[in-house]
Amino acid sequence: MLTNLQSVLFVKDFKIRKKLYEYAKKLGISLYISVEMTSTSNLLNMVQSKVGVTILSCHLVKSYDCPNIKLIRLTDPTPTCQIKLIYPKYKVMPHTTKAFIDYMSEFIIDPNKRSELI
Repeated sequence: MLTNLQSVLFVKDFKIRKKLYEYAKKLGISLYISVEMTSTSNLLNMVQSKVGVTILSCHLVKSYDCPNIKLIRLTDPTPTCQIKLIYPKYKVMPHTTKAFIDYMSEFIIDPNKRSELI
């Protein structure tokens, strides 16, 4: 369990750190933070050096070359993060912008809320 592990995390003012505190609170646990960093690559280097564990998105970790790091998915509850696409108001939306929004909608957006974007 996370409570028994030393962790290396982003510094307090990073939004992901706040989300981790909310997640830990839901689970009724406290995180034992041994090191705080501002860089993803430094966090991963600390994990590879066995200083502690970290909590990052799978996609972020996979974008780095970390063959000695094992990924474990957090489930029940799975932590989530809301992201938003921000773009300028157009009189007529360019085809490429609309195509990008449609493409992203297939992967991220709840189909029931898709009409809010266009």
